Amino acid sequence: IKENIEVITEEIKEMQKKTYDVEKVFVTFEEEEMQRKVLKVLTVAKSKIFSNNIDAHSQHPQYLFRDKIVLGVQEPLEPSTIRWHNLNATILATVFQQLVTYFITFIIIGISAFIVHYCIVSTDEPLLATYIMTLMNQIVPPLIAFFMKFESHLTEDSFQASHYFKICLFRWVNTAIILTATTPLTETLQKGPYLVETVYKLYYAEMTLVPVLNYLDIVGTVKRHLLGPRARNQVDMDFYFKGSSFYLADLYTGMSKVVFLCFWYASIIPAVYFLTAATLMVHYISYKFAILRSYRAGPKLGAELAIYGRVYIFPLAVFFLFMQADYNWSSFPFENVCEVDTKSVPFVLMFHLFEKKCSRGKVFLLL
Repeated sequence: IKENIEVITEEIKEMQKKTYDVEKVFVTFEEEEMQRKVLKVLTVAKSKIFSNNIDAHSQHPQYLFRDKIVLGVQEPLEPSTIRWHNLNATILATVFQQLVTYFITFIIIGISAFIVHYCIVSTDEPLLATYIMTLMNQIVPPLIAFFMKFESHLTEDSFQASHYFKICLFRWVNTAIILTATTPLTETLQKGPYLVETVYKLYYAEMTLVPVLNYLDIVGTVKRHLLGPRARNQVDMDFYFKGSSFYLADLYTGMSKVVFLCFWYASIIPAVYFLTAATLMVHYISYKFAILRSYRAGPKLGAELAIYGRVYIFPLAVFFLFMQADYNWSSFPFENVCEVDTKSVPFVLMFHLFEKKCSRGKVFLLL
């Protein structure tokens, strides 16, 4: 450890000799009153900052930086929210990293779709497939979070928002859209191990498996009872007893996933409104217990994640509610007018249009 400290100290001394072009500066104050005063006298319109209009400080020219530059001043976020090691990341590098993680997310969605389809077609009992879907909704988000560690974000809010969208995309597809894509329309409303029964059992799996996993806290229990007592030093032991880490985006997507499942099938299965209310209540109780008893304290986040969900995610879910209701009730493609061999149609993860002749003319089957 001593040798590492000496090496790092020498590197810091060499870095101090270099000259850096600075774009952003964090200023600290002893008292909050002084911070408010500086923000009041230096804050100007953004248009004047972009155009470098020095007339913004015509009455107080001493407020100009180097007598010719208008500074853009704003109150920073909490120190724990700022990702200090990513402040020097370029825009090009950030965009490339996010494109890579999105590509990985789509690959994971494809693998999940294949697994869910295999579970559905290989057994007549949909309960197994629903538990597999619920379990993957719990396992995949930490995997996506691992790949997102290679992304550069200036703030924790930005990281959580990106995490939110990726997990939301996966869970919406894995929970609702895959069932629709893998179920022939003529088998949607039939009794037996078909779509309706699968949706009911999916809610049952959400109300049972998710709370059990939250209460067990398998990772945290292993750290506290197995790894912690066998730690080599006090620092490692304290680390194991901090509790399980969690992302607020994971909790938001868990809620939006259930709401989206409700809106996707509400036009043909009205009972999902009641099941959604019960599921959200069970999730609220279990996550509240996990946050207060098992999870470690996270960084202090702002309102960006809540705004992101309120402005983009939930209106999009409502849009799918209207779209599904309009399509299902305007065309109602679920009635079995003509007998067709749906087992011979190969499974592809997209909607295919097939034309079938019958006594009523042309019937289009969306399989």
